[in-house]
Parts: sequence; C-alpha cells; structure tokens
Amino acid sequence: MSLEDGDPLRPRGQQLSAVPRLMEMRDPSLRTPGGSGTDAMAAVGDKDVTPGGASQREWQPEEALMAELAELVKEVVKSSSWWERHGVDISILACSILLLPAGFLCLRSAQAVPFLAGVLTLGVVHHTLTVKGSHLASHNALTESKSWGKVWAVFFIELCSAFTVEQATYNHVKLHHGYTNVIGLGDSSTWKLPFLNRYVYMFIAPLAVPILTPLVALDLLRNVEWKAALRTLCCMFLGFYCHYWLLLHVSGFQSPWSALLCMLLTRSLLAHPYIHVNIFQHIGLPMFAADRKPKRIHLMSLGVLNLPRNPLLDWSFGHSLISCHVEHHLFPSLSDNMCLKHHGGALVDIYEKLPVPFGLVRFGVAPDHPEVKNVIHSFTQTARSERCAYYGNVTVGRDVTVPELQRAYHAVVLSYGAEDNRVLGIPGENLPGVYSARAFVGWYNGLPENQDLKPDLSCETALILGHGNVALDIARILLSPLQLLRKTDITDSSLAALACSKVKRVWLVGRRGPLQVAFTIKELREMINLPGTRAVLDPADFTGLESAVKDAPRPRKRLTELMIKTALEKPAEVQAAAAAGAAAAGAAAAGAAAPREWGLKFQRSPQEVLPSADGRRPRGVRMALTRLEGSGDSARAVPTGDVEELECGLVLSSIGYRSLPLDPAVPFDSRRGVIPNSSGRVQGVPGLYCSGWVKRGPTGVIITTMNDSFDTAQSVLEDLQGGVLDVSLSREGFGLVESILHSRGVRPVSFSDWEKIDAAEVARGKAAGKPREKIVDPAEMLQIIGH
Repeated sequence: MSLEDGDPLRPRGQQLSAVPRLMEMRDPSLRTPGGSGTDAMAAVGDKDVTPGGASQREWQPEEALMAELAELVKEVVKSSSWWERHGVDISILACSILLLPAGFLCLRSAQAVPFLAGVLTLGVVHHTLTVKGSHLASHNALTESKSWGKVWAVFFIELCSAFTVEQATYNHVKLHHGYTNVIGLGDSSTWKLPFLNRYVYMFIAPLAVPILTPLVALDLLRNVEWKAALRTLCCMFLGFYCHYWLLLHVSGFQSPWSALLCMLLTRSLLAHPYIHVNIFQHIGLPMFAADRKPKRIHLMSLGVLNLPRNPLLDWSFGHSLISCHVEHHLFPSLSDNMCLKHHGGALVDIYEKLPVPFGLVRFGVAPDHPEVKNVIHSFTQTARSERCAYYGNVTVGRDVTVPELQRAYHAVVLSYGAEDNRVLGIPGENLPGVYSARAFVGWYNGLPENQDLKPDLSCETALILGHGNVALDIARILLSPLQLLRKTDITDSSLAALACSKVKRVWLVGRRGPLQVAFTIKELREMINLPGTRAVLDPADFTGLESAVKDAPRPRKRLTELMIKTALEKPAEVQAAAAAGAAAAGAAAAGAAAPREWGLKFQRSPQEVLPSADGRRPRGVRMALTRLEGSGDSARAVPTGDVEELECGLVLSSIGYRSLPLDPAVPFDSRRGVIPNSSGRVQGVPGLYCSGWVKRGPTGVIITTMNDSFDTAQSVLEDLQGGVLDVSLSREGFGLVESILHSRGVRPVSFSDWEKIDAAEVARGKAAGKPREKIVDPAEMLQIIGH
C-alpha cells in the first residue's frame, strides 16, 4: 500500500472544535535499501474508520463501541431528509434512465461524433444502472420499504445487470475480490485464470465482463430455488432482448451481429476503470470465501482512497465503492450519498529531510526495477490531496524538534527507517575498497550523501557478505550489461564508473546454509537469467536438501528447488564456453572467452579483511568455516575451527541495518536499534508513534512493513476514539512549525516545488534516453526552485 488519503475520522454531521492534525516525519535519506526498506510506505494517512469515527478492527468485537457507533449513525440519519437519504441517488439513476432515448437515437447517425456520443452515453448509463443501481439495491439502500426494495433489486440486479438477487450481496463482494490479485499477491485461485498473461488479464479480459457476468449468474442459479431461478432467467432474457430490440428498431442497426457487437461495446465501455478501481481497492488482501473473512475489514478501503474525485466515477460507480466501502458493509442500508455525508478526514503533514520525496522508492529500489517505482503515482495523488501537505528540506531533530512538533499536532508518527548499517567488527573493515551495501546502493541510486563514494571497480573479483535481496541487487548491478542499465534511472556518474569496471566475478557469502538464505525467488531468478553471466553453485552444498524441503513452506521450497536445479544443470552458455575452450590452444584463451559469473558460498563467516601489499585495497577475506546447529530459520552458525581465504579486490558488506536516535526527547533502545513502543505507541510519550524499521527493527519484506504501518495507524485511530488524543483543542500544525523554521533560516520545499525538480530530471533523462536523470546535489535542487 502507498501513503493513503485516509478514511473518515469524524462524521460531517457532527462538528468538532478542531480537525485532528496528524504529522509524519519521514527522512528519505534514512530509507534503507534492505529487505523491506518500506518505511517510505508507512503513513499516518493509512486510516479507515467507521462513519462515527471509531477505528475498524476485526469486525469490531467490542459491542459497546459498535452500539455507540450505530447510535451516531442513527442520529445523523434521523436528522437527514428523504432527499439526502435516498433522493440524491434515485435522481442520478432516474437521470440515467432518461438519457437512454438520447443514447439510442444518437446511434442512428451515420456521422462519427454523434454515433460515438451515443456509445458513450449508453456505456455510462449501463454502468450507472448496473454498478451504482445494483450496489444500492443489494444493500436495500434505495428505499425504506422492504417490498419496494425487492422490486428495485430485481430491476437493477436481474433486469439491468443480468445477475441473481439471492446471491448478489455475497457475490458483489466476491467479484470485487476476484480481480484483486492479478499482480500476484494473495490467493486468487478462485477467480484468476492462471493461463492468462497478467496484462491480458488486466486490460483485455475486462472486455468479457458482460459475457462472464450472466454465465456466473447461471452457474449460481443452481443454489437457489426453482421459482427464483425462473424469475432470474426471465429477467435476464428480457434485459438482453430489450437492449437488442432497441438497437435494431430505434437505433436502426441492420445486422443482428452489429447490434450484438454494439451491445458488447456499450456494456464493457467502463469495465476497465470499474475493475481497476476494485484492483486498487483490494490490492494485497487475500480473497475470502464465506468461511474466511478478511482479518481486518478496514483494509478493504485503503487501496483507492488516493483516487481523485471525478464526476464520472461519482456518477456511474458511486464514490462509496471507493471511499465508503466499509460503511456500506457495516451499515448496508445507507445510500451512497449518506455514506459520503459521514465521510470526514484528518489533516496530514509529511516532513522529509531532503528536498525530494519518495524515500525508498527513489533511493533504495534497484534502477532496473521500474515496475516497483510505479507506486510513486499513488504517492503523488495522495500528496495532492487537500488534506495532505508535504514539506521537504526539513531535518527533524535539528531544524525542528520532536517536542515542537508535538505542540503543533495532535499526533506525530516517526517512520524514518534505518540510516546506519551493521558493522562487521573485524580487522580490515575500514580499508579502502570495503563498502557497506547501504552506501553502495545509495551511490548508484543518487542518494546525495553517497555521491562521493567513488568505489574502486578495477579488480576482477568482488565479494559480497550477505545472502539477502540487497546483496543480489548489488551483484546484478555489478554484472549487468551496460545497454540494460542505460535505460534505467541509474545516475550518470555511476553508469560511467560501471562502464570502466573490470569486475567479472561476484561471490555472495553467508554464514549459514541454503535453507537460511534471505533473498526471494524473484531476485534469484533475475540473477540466473542475467544476460552474459553464469551461475556457479557447488552441487555439494545442496546434497540431501531435496528431501529436507518437502515439508517446508512453499516459498522456501520453490526457492531451494531453483537453487538445486541451477547447481545441478549445466547452462547451455556454459557448455558453449567449455566447447570453445576445448578447441582453443590453451586454457588462457578459454578463460578470456568466459562470461561474467557469480556464485553463492555457504557456511563461511568473515574473520578479517586482508590488505594488499600497499594497503590500498583488500586482497581477500579470511573466512571461518561453520557448521549449523539447529534447523530452519533458527539454525545457528558455529565455527568449526577451519579457515580459508577468498581472494577479491572489492568487499561489500550487506549484513543488515540499524536505526539511530532522532531527538533526545524520543526514547531509544540503542541495543536493539528501535524506539521502544507498544503497537506503535512510543512508551512514555502520549501522542507520539512510530512505524516501520525504527519500530520493530530491520526485518521483513514490503508487505510486512505495510501491515506494520496499518497497525500503527490503527493505534492512532483507537487513541482518537478513546480520548487519549485530545482533539477538542485546535492545533496550529504547519502554521506553528513554519514560524519555527523561518526563525532558524530554513525554507521548506513544497510538493509543487518537487514537481519542478521532477520536471527538470525528466527533461534531462529524455535527452539521454532514460526515464530521468537524477539530480544528486541538494543545492542544485534548491537552485531549480529558486530557494
């Protein structure tokens, strides 16, 4: 999930003396490039509560809280007019029906513009009736009469939408979730068609929705009584036939096939935005069946809250499908308009150390992983929200203290990641040519503090200490063909250095064995398939592991099986190189023709970095051989007493990260490298929260930190509801902070300022054939925006 524009913190029907002001401190320079590195995604704005302002946990077992919430909803509904409760939505549906004649008549025209206007009109009307109408009808939100509610349900769900009333509510949810996991998250086994390419599934398959919907309905008719099934069949047939008849006799289509094609076109016209709204709305949430409810219903609404409001979505889908999904499930009889009436919000300010935003995405994600960086678009939508503000170029703890922020905001969340790396603690660690993974990743990703690194790449062999995703990222960058890197947003200076690199061999060394590696199968597969390289894995390292992983979790099993396969199979390019070597006059010639290579070495722990004769670079690393005690992830590496030396001229340490204290007023556990907290609440400091690696330590992957940030946001909402955070008194927010910054000569950078920097980077990148050319000097960034 991205930084989200949150769900309501109060009903609009109830006036509070102050809107809650929430503040998050995020420092992009502190975003670790490590395993999770997702502190950049943890946000105060990730919130989703009920219309009365209470936080939403697992179907909220606290009956008293739910009763209080229901009373608040009842009061607002009671004070609302019929027009507010039902009239607004009925008027939209009525206007849509009245537009039908105009749409069918426009299709009579032989001119393109009127004809296309007719197609657009019928497409919008169809989706308004089938999505908005059937959604409201399935919740019985169009009328307060049960009898008329049944009539509307039959009309909108069966006649207009070609579905069955009896199962509409359940399948309305299930169909949403059927499109949740097309990018590979969660369990989509029920609805996903595994033989389809994901892009076909996302962009072409939606066109078949008008065909699939009635087919699904027909299958579901087996679960309803015969009278209801017969009624549904008659209504479905009548709906299709009326559409077909009107196209022939009103629009003047001459061919049945052309009429059917137009039916398909108009009924699928808005299928893409509708389905994609639901993809983003439910992304990352496992689908649930009747016996498997989502762990947190509030997560259902986090996905598309950053979609900008627009008339088309509001008119045809109903904004409740986007922002008020939870409200409809908790209070199904509420209409779209009433859900929006309940929908309030908090004000969120984001502070970052550098002028540029996006933290991990910009400075941690590998340049050859552009698909991961697409989340920037979601961040951008949130930052443009009227309830969210971005202030860059502000160093919390120096330019403004945490106590000063607490005076300005009702809540402050620290999610500044881990700016330091763990040290090896061995002789030779500080030699030239020994670098931390964090510094090296920052160097090629344009992190300003690492631009003077200038790593020495004049050796043939590099040694990376660590078996995580970051270690594989570094190995891939060192060995990637330049033509691939030139198409990325890697910095120009890094690309120039890599062009002169003599590194053609990379070893990745870990203390434990193959069953304890921390990288994932995606990154391993990328390395195996990297053009111009070959993997060197010792089959002896994997002896007996095939049986050992039979009962392992599926991700671990697949990962180990891929390593075993790579170790045992001889790649075709290796065979070709061997054949060329055999034909050559000598071994030297064969060696010269060998491709670049990389390999994994296990059960070795570094003891000392050995210096070269002149002391200007490493010549190798002395390793202690280890054996494992225990099994699985808890296995410990114990030295055997044997040692070996691995030759290399470049050493990169990728053994983990650690957070540093930010402000004397913030408690900090120096041993663990975290802020002491309970569910994100900083111990002993009410109103102060933390999230991400500074909260729990540098562990986990992106989804781990996403869920962690949800929990912290949940704690904030619970404290708002429970009165721990007193919002009865107004807080100045940035107004107070701005005066403090001005007195200290600090000029913050706004999001519109960042967009000027962004435009400059994109323009420079376009000239070089790249997505962007990152500006790595903060002074130059400020010069561009006139600071």
